[in-house]
Amino acid sequence: MGYFERIKKLAWLTGVGQSRGVAVGVAMVVRLTHLIQEADSVLMDRLSHRLHWKDPSVTFECHHCKTFFHWNPKSNCAMCGNVVCVDCSEAAKVEGTMVSLRTGDVRYVTVVVDVCVPCYYTSLMTLSTASVANACDDDIHAKLRPERPTFRHLGQSLPLHSIHEHRPPQTPVSRKPPPTSQSMPPRPPKRSFWKR
Repeated sequence: MGYFERIKKLAWLTGVGQSRGVAVGVAMVVRLTHLIQEADSVLMDRLSHRLHWKDPSVTFECHHCKTFFHWNPKSNCAMCGNVVCVDCSEAAKVEGTMVSLRTGDVRYVTVVVDVCVPCYYTSLMTLSTASVANACDDDIHAKLRPERPTFRHLGQSLPLHSIHEHRPPQTPVSRKPPPTSQSMPPRPPKRSFWKR
């Protein structure tokens, strides 16, 4: 096994670089795409045009979470046109009817768009029929990292004597209570008061 294959396997097993369903880093990029069917012509018209988009070259922070775009990629929301970061966007494959203004023809089209999280949950979530994990890597057999890796995924196998061995149930280990809100430092104020 080569160096890059070991890095990919290690990152897949440990879940390095994962946030909100997007696995970034050396391993692979997996993104959840939502399938939306039977969208009306008004929604399809809004998603297919870019006249309402804000200019990303003059935007330096995400419209939703207010993080700066130093290294984070940015994209426009197809619904509202605001510039958001990858963590605040959802990929959607929208299928619906569209009316051509030039010829008046009604046709069934498919549009793949990025929408911000607020627009997805207010406008598109009720229409969503399925979600598909798309691997954006060259690896055809890319998989999502399981929530709890099993022995099978780690490449280990249980010995036969441990399967047939009977052990008495163990008592649960007591845990410390969660920290109270008094022990946590206060949060800094939001940057919403910095109006431009």
